[in-house]
Amino acid sequence: MSEARAAGVGESTAQYIALRAFGQPDAFPAADPVLLREAALGDPRPDAALSARAERWRPWRAYAAVYLWRAAAERENRLPQQTAQRAS
Repeated sequence: MSEARAAGVGESTAQYIALRAFGQPDAFPAADPVLLREAALGDPRPDAALSARAERWRPWRAYAAVYLWRAAAERENRLPQQTAQRAS
């Protein structure tokens, strides 16, 4: 991600905007609380640990972020159960 960004916009926010607004497939907001919880790294600097782990996912880290957000939403029952609908 380019270092040129608006004042007051942090790295995680810039990555989120790149992912959602610009469709960048390698954008990854490593400081996102849901991603940190889903990764459950148990590290004192979890965002740094998550960033290091996410290096293996390049150049498709945005897809990993979306997958982790979706897994969290399904676990919290915010999304309908797709499998129950397919079975009928």
